[in-house]
Amino acid sequence: MKAGWKWLLATVALAGSLVAQAAQPWINMPNPMPVQAPKGKVEVIEFFWLGCPHCYHLEPKLNAWLKTLPADVQFRRVHAAWNAGMQKHAQLYATIETLKMPQLIGPAFDAIHKQELELRDADVVKDWAGKQKVNGKPLNAATFMGVYNSFGVQTYANRAPKVTQDYGISGVPTFVVQGKFMTSVSDAGGEDQLFAVLNQLIAQSRKAP
Repeated sequence: MKAGWKWLLATVALAGSLVAQAAQPWINMPNPMPVQAPKGKVEVIEFFWLGCPHCYHLEPKLNAWLKTLPADVQFRRVHAAWNAGMQKHAQLYATIETLKMPQLIGPAFDAIHKQELELRDADVVKDWAGKQKVNGKPLNAATFMGVYNSFGVQTYANRAPKVTQDYGISGVPTFVVQGKFMTSVSDAGGEDQLFAVLNQLIAQSRKAP
């Protein structure tokens, strides 16, 4: 009889633990990943895809939140990829990052989701790039495409599926804080809740050894 009660109590305790974990608006990553942020800073990564409508919809709120981040938080994006088409978008993103022109991310999103441009096609990318302006000056399409076709950018695109897999990313947008915590809009319960959860995880990461 006592053994039966012990089994029942253990089962109830386990069930309670699973419910609590399921209700938690983030996931403790089973295999923490290395961070690029220097010591004393907290790293936040957004895994995204330029072709993702959810990422596009989140962009205005994300940009507003980024303006509130304190100096000890380092944010970076990683373009996710599960297939060749996403790798082409990753190639475009890596070009923008290499040229240090983050102001082109918004126009790239708009081109894909509003104008329905096929920015997985190099000729379309070249035409799009030639119509962009950066700091009021026309973007040199030849220079842009030179970087687009460079070894470094090609390597980024080729590695994107492995990086996505290594982090265990199954959907986008997904955020990883300090290589330990993972959350998303659905995990957090909504877009506004997402940023509250991220702030909580940042604060929690500061206290961690």
